[in-house]
Amino acid sequence: MSETISKTARWRSFWPASAAGDLVGGFNAAMIGLPYTLGLGIAAFAPLGPQFAAEGALAGILGAICVGLFVPLLGGVSGMISGPRVTMVLVVSGALAQFAAPGSPFAGKAAIAAVFVMLALAGVFQFLFGIFRLGTLIKFIPYPVIAGIVSGSGLMLILGQARTFLDIPAGGAVLETLGQGVRPLMGAIVVGGATAAVAWFLPRRWPKLPGMFFAFFTGVLLHHALVPLFGPAAFGGTIGALDAIGSVLFAPLAQVRSAFDGGGSGLNAALGHPVLWTLLVGAVSLAVLASLDTLLGVLFLDGLTLRRSNANRELAVHGMANILVAATGGLIGAGTPARTAVSFKAGGRSRLAPIASALILLTLVLMFPGALDYLPKSVVGGLLLIIGFELLDKWTLARIRYLASAGGRSN
Repeated sequence: MSETISKTARWRSFWPASAAGDLVGGFNAAMIGLPYTLGLGIAAFAPLGPQFAAEGALAGILGAICVGLFVPLLGGVSGMISGPRVTMVLVVSGALAQFAAPGSPFAGKAAIAAVFVMLALAGVFQFLFGIFRLGTLIKFIPYPVIAGIVSGSGLMLILGQARTFLDIPAGGAVLETLGQGVRPLMGAIVVGGATAAVAWFLPRRWPKLPGMFFAFFTGVLLHHALVPLFGPAAFGGTIGALDAIGSVLFAPLAQVRSAFDGGGSGLNAALGHPVLWTLLVGAVSLAVLASLDTLLGVLFLDGLTLRRSNANRELAVHGMANILVAATGGLIGAGTPARTAVSFKAGGRSRLAPIASALILLTLVLMFPGALDYLPKSVVGGLLLIIGFELLDKWTLARIRYLASAGGRSN
């Protein structure tokens, strides 16, 4: 009898009384997360060139799906929506540029395999942070350090969109190219600007409306309305067709194996190359950033629910989930306060909310695999511009204005 009651209680944790609110909250979080994770995946794979944009988009979506499923199933805190985060994506992008550089032992597809090894190692480190109760130490990192990391990530994300709007080729330095003169893509600037304007102003005028979601479709419709009138040359093209999810799932495991085939020569070359330090440092950096984002997400959710969660347990759970996510071919993730807040406001209270969000994203990918062939790069660029601006820390900007005004008065 007691065993039956225990099983019933276990199932109720995944199908609770708040199920209706969880499903609505999961749907809302998925609609906001769709354009966000697409953009982050594309930004992560940008150093490899536009031909890898679709693969990057799929990595972002897989990350949102797999983190959203694994974290609640492994016992993550109820109600929190997890997914890829911009701070971690920029580390991935920087590491990928190093892995794909000439002379690196990780040239070609091996660069992608090396990135997923780095992501899996980051999950291992994050799991160890939780096991050894280092979550309490991470909380003592000074706020200016966190603000600097977040604001720097936002600034890099903003500058990175110059490639989309100014036709800067992959591999070219953005600031260097800007100094030499560029050819602006006026159509892309119009569509991206309109997308960014809707994403910025709509939620400020009507806070309950998902600005990113409406901006996404506004930009897509505007692009496809203008291209027949002015021609495609000035609009920057689209992302490209999405591979079937079945052919990508667990692809990193095969990539890692093939990268080191040949009697161990690939492994020996990698072990003797300085780029190996990029992999190790990147893994530690990702683990710290993922842990910080997860703890901030936990603190945010605790503020909504007025409860106290076990931060170290949450680090261990996210670490295990991120190891599995890296193996499936997705970008690792952490707690996302924005999507958690949207889900919570709609009634998302239990672990069913993140599971519903992940399953809705999975359904969209399976039903519309060719949709990215119609997604303009300028729309993604406009959304990423807004994400970058929103990452600029208000405290840091206020300090900069204060110091600038103080310097002006002293002169």
